[in-house]
Amino acid sequence: MGRTLIILPALLWLSFVCKAQTRIKAVEAGQHIGDSVMVREKVIDHFMTPNHGIMILYTGSTRNFLTIVLKSDDLVKYKMEADPIYYSKKIAVTGIVENIDDNPCIVIKTPGQIKILR
Repeated sequence: MGRTLIILPALLWLSFVCKAQTRIKAVEAGQHIGDSVMVREKVIDHFMTPNHGIMILYTGSTRNFLTIVLKSDDLVKYKMEADPIYYSKKIAVTGIVENIDDNPCIVIKTPGQIKILR
């Protein structure tokens, strides 16, 4: 009986987490504002804003892209220069799609939200 009480909530939590992260393509991000998603795409462009210390990665196509934002305050968590690490690499990103200046965007807050794929 005791095991059932522990296993049941764990299974419910796991099913929620798995459902919460829908895998989408970068071009579909605009249709998922407010949703928790996973995107696996190649970084097609990047730049670092001089005034705000924000690194921006673009994934998807040049016409329909998803912006991935890494703020300078959070970059210290990576213990490396993130800019050259991700450029031209296929990455997996998880997070909530936000609408910033009419563009779909995922703001990275922890290193676990972004990783390089092989």
